[in-house]
Amino acid sequence: MNKLKLSAVLVTASILISFTSAYSAENKQYAGQISRNITQIEDLINHNKYNEAQNLCNEILKQNPNNTEARVQLGSIYSAQFKLDAAIREFSKILEKNSNNAAAHNGIGLAYYRKTTSSNMDIRENIDKYYEAAIQEFEAAIQVNPDYYKAYNNIGKLLQEMGKIDEAERYYRKALEIEPKYSEAIENLGTTYFAKNQVDAAAEKYKEAIELNSKNSSAYYHLGEALLAKGQFGKAINYLQTSLYLFPNSAPVHDMLGKAYEMQSNEAAAITEYKKAMLIKPEYTQPYLRLSNIYQGRGDDEFAISDLRNAVSINPNFLEGKLKIADLSLNLGKIDQAIKYYKEVMNDSNYSGTALKGLAKAYFMQAQAVNLQANIVSEYEYVEAENAIKQAIEYNPDDLQLYLALLRISRLTNDDSKSQYYMSKILTNPKNNSVTHIIKGEAYLTDHKYADANNEFMISINISNKIEDWLNLGEIFIINRQYGAAKEAFNRVLIQDQNNLKAIRSLERIQNNENQGLAKLNIAKGFFNEGQKAASIEALRDCLSLDPNLPEAQLLLAESFEKEKYYFNAIEHYSAYVNLASIEYKDVIKYRKKIEKLENKVKKLQAKGQYIKKFTRM
Repeated sequence: MNKLKLSAVLVTASILISFTSAYSAENKQYAGQISRNITQIEDLINHNKYNEAQNLCNEILKQNPNNTEARVQLGSIYSAQFKLDAAIREFSKILEKNSNNAAAHNGIGLAYYRKTTSSNMDIRENIDKYYEAAIQEFEAAIQVNPDYYKAYNNIGKLLQEMGKIDEAERYYRKALEIEPKYSEAIENLGTTYFAKNQVDAAAEKYKEAIELNSKNSSAYYHLGEALLAKGQFGKAINYLQTSLYLFPNSAPVHDMLGKAYEMQSNEAAAITEYKKAMLIKPEYTQPYLRLSNIYQGRGDDEFAISDLRNAVSINPNFLEGKLKIADLSLNLGKIDQAIKYYKEVMNDSNYSGTALKGLAKAYFMQAQAVNLQANIVSEYEYVEAENAIKQAIEYNPDDLQLYLALLRISRLTNDDSKSQYYMSKILTNPKNNSVTHIIKGEAYLTDHKYADANNEFMISINISNKIEDWLNLGEIFIINRQYGAAKEAFNRVLIQDQNNLKAIRSLERIQNNENQGLAKLNIAKGFFNEGQKAASIEALRDCLSLDPNLPEAQLLLAESFEKEKYYFNAIEHYSAYVNLASIEYKDVIKYRKKIEKLENKVKKLQAKGQYIKKFTRM
């Protein structure tokens, strides 16, 4: 009996051992299969094959919903595709069961960080909260696992995004202490070198990152960027194209490739790449700016404005775009549009100085172009602009353009004492460079001293010797309606580059303005001869807004204002007529006496306390 019991026990044990061995082998085989699947998922993610990777994750989770590795990978897939809320849900499921999962904390942190790139206004207005939330998650990952190198790398990226380059570098180095062959951290360390203008050192890091991970599309992108900075355009294009092969839907890479083509003077290819970048990520601002520069270079300012307006409609915080719209609008004489956009950016500390200068110029041009039916800018707005400019001068006391802006405002408010002070401040500046001479010329224009202005503009042209400088000068002179100087600048361009499209189109634009000015003058003369004073004044002001260098228009407008008892305005236009170099000396003497007579008349009326009506001040 004992033998039978012993035999039964042995048989049972044998069966159990056989079953356990079979189960263990089957379990190892299953675990091995899962491990191979996870490796396959990682490989698919590296090749941006997100749909295939996601399907494989779902298969694993269907068999075992508690497979943490598969859920981490699924969250990572969603995050890489910027399905960030879905990513956070997957990582949160892991943390609900195990709050000490470093990969899940890191994944949520990365999702929060990626949200900061959104153009969603709710996010943009609370961006600091997302930064803080991301850092908390990365730090939680490190607390759970002090050797979790990916979290150190991600904190570095976030700090670099905030402009804290040195701190970011320390975190990248910490990640590499733990994992010296971590390609992404090596690449990111290279970006800190590039930010410090250590281009060669950056390029070496990018190459090292690529050697460790040939699928690192971002490293190819950054290497292309570095080679562009070194002027190696062909090599840069090759690396950027490799980056696109690995990640075809990268807006920054298309944008950088467009820049490379543009630097090779291949504008057609550049435009194609910029438009691809805009199509992939409409809220990405850089390609809009680059494309607008191409259009502006061709003289197609309207196209440039159109694209930029599309950009700011998508991203209202695109202040650099708004400032460029304002500048281009001013160039085209669309003064109301320029004022609108200058006002939208003037409260931002990064752009306020430039916006205030443009706004003062726009107000001044508006006063020159305004007619009897137009809405004149209120005195309050002028005073508000003046106060803002004075505040800007406190931080930039040597900025002549700010004094020019104040000079224009003082002309508009008829404050002669301030005008004289600001004029003196500008004209006594000893610097001898193009910018200073342009400012002096523009200052003379506020007093209708055309000959003096032209002398300053010609000096600025003679100081310059580059095509780009002459093109920029020509645009400035067109804005000021000083066509003689503008023609000289553009003709110098054509001497060196006879096919320069921007110069050719700019000269055509000047001719068109001059022709329109003459047409308006003929209309105004008809109104003047028929005694239609209001219509005459309106047409003459339109004429002079196109071409202020027409002596006959200045004289007719002065006479019209005198008859309507706008004495200040009459004096202004008689002065403008006298200061035009093309009139005869006897007329100079005659109308100087006329000006003196009107000034005395104004003084007598003021002494009696009588109000002298003003139309506006040019």
